[in-house]
Amino acid sequence: EDDAVYFCNTWDSSLTSWIFGGGTILSIKTSSPKVPTVSLLPPSKDELSSKQTATVMCLINRFHPRTASVTWQGDATVINSGVQNSEVRADGASDYMMSSYLTLPANDWKRYNLISCVVSHESKT
Repeated sequence: EDDAVYFCNTWDSSLTSWIFGGGTILSIKTSSPKVPTVSLLPPSKDELSSKQTATVMCLINRFHPRTASVTWQGDATVINSGVQNSEVRADGASDYMMSSYLTLPANDWKRYNLISCVVSHESKT
């Protein structure tokens, strides 16, 4: 298995500078997809009391191929605001890892019965 991100560029003489594209992921698969390991870490008590916010961390690792996405839910309702996702990074020779963070007001954290980090990956959701 191998993959890389390839970037294209072109010279724009009117701007006298190089312009780069956003990048394209090319993956060569030689094995079956590997299901991600997902760990959810709750906010610290200190953050809840002193900052009045709650940051929940979702760690996703040991998966391949590299493409994965994360959706946060509070009581089965999608939460879009306060979400930050890391870039996917190599985790060993053929696996990948990423993380996602959800920051919300402490009152919202207390209001929900269940906060979920839903990971979509070609091996399964």
